[in-house]
Amino acid sequence: ELIKKIVPLFLLFPYILFSQNIRHISVADGLPQSFVSGIVEDKHGFIWISTHNGLARYDGHQFKIFQNKPNDTTSISTNFITQSIKDKHNNLWLRYDSGAIDVFDMASHKINHILTTDFLDHNKLEIYRRGWQVASDCSFWFTGKDNTVFNFLLPEKGQENVKVSQYEFKDTTVLAIKEDSKKNMWVLTNKGLSRYNASQKKFENFELPYKADFDNNFDFGEEIPRLTERKNGELIWLDKNNLYFFDFSKKKYSKLDLPEKASFNGKLLTEAPDGKVYFQVNKTIYS
Repeated sequence: ELIKKIVPLFLLFPYILFSQNIRHISVADGLPQSFVSGIVEDKHGFIWISTHNGLARYDGHQFKIFQNKPNDTTSISTNFITQSIKDKHNNLWLRYDSGAIDVFDMASHKINHILTTDFLDHNKLEIYRRGWQVASDCSFWFTGKDNTVFNFLLPEKGQENVKVSQYEFKDTTVLAIKEDSKKNMWVLTNKGLSRYNASQKKFENFELPYKADFDNNFDFGEEIPRLTERKNGELIWLDKNNLYFFDFSKKKYSKLDLPEKASFNGKLLTEAPDGKVYFQVNKTIYS
């Protein structure tokens, strides 16, 4: 079978723990809030859980909580965390309900307030949750209103103004933004993938030869399509019916039918060392 059913999914957290024992962790155990917006494992094996009431580090026994402290610039910006993304430097990028973004060093616990609400208001920037990415050249890419993608160089400390570039994607919906291992910036839409050409300062479109079926009535992490790069360089993602593949070297798409129709969008979870892709459809995990 190309797609194998693994196990019914009863966990609320978007994270897989391959263990003989399943432990249910709740507010009674020290979790600061029951609504979890992200789970990340750092290089030392600690689990970092972002919630709507702060950030928690779990060592397998107890929690260490990180919350906003009024008038303390060394604390996180607010407690309402909507997304958390780990980068290759063991930093955790935190996005808040206000739109502000911090970088949190998971080793030293130091915080860097990258994009403050004052900065966003001053430059009239509104960052949608469904798509943002910090590129390797320190440029910040994000989806804004009217399916427009914006980018600018991250400001240095004290810098108030930035030059913002914008790219319109007409007659479609922008779903995700991703920088691959070769530093290509990709935008996923209902119509397929688009790759940014830095020399020409525009996107090259690769039209999807299939009719996609995404649930676009979302602006929250659980239902936002995740564009992922496999170890072989392929880009993969899911809609409600299919698992899609794109081989840039061959400029070729392919797809597999999902074993069941997703109520919202299917969700990619991880790629195992043997190359197997694990994904969730409704309450079941498949590979």
